[in-house]
Amino acid sequence: METYETTDIAVASFLLTKGDKMEDVDRTDVRRVKFIFPMRKDTNEDVKNFWAYKAEVCPLTFYQKLRELKMVVHCGKE
Repeated sequence: METYETTDIAVASFLLTKGDKMEDVDRTDVRRVKFIFPMRKDTNEDVKNFWAYKAEVCPLTFYQKLRELKMVVHCGKE
């Protein structure tokens, strides 16, 4: 299965807020964490819209997902 991988916690939080499920977290690089998501047909377009400030999600949900990801990064909880 094709995947979308990002080391950007904001992009990962955005994808989770959109309803994507995180498939895995890669910690092989000790300096950064890679978040891995199943690729959808719209994933690249969604990420492009995120960086172009055209994506809309609930800010409270985005913040909640960001906090959850920080727990994954700093505490290793998935």
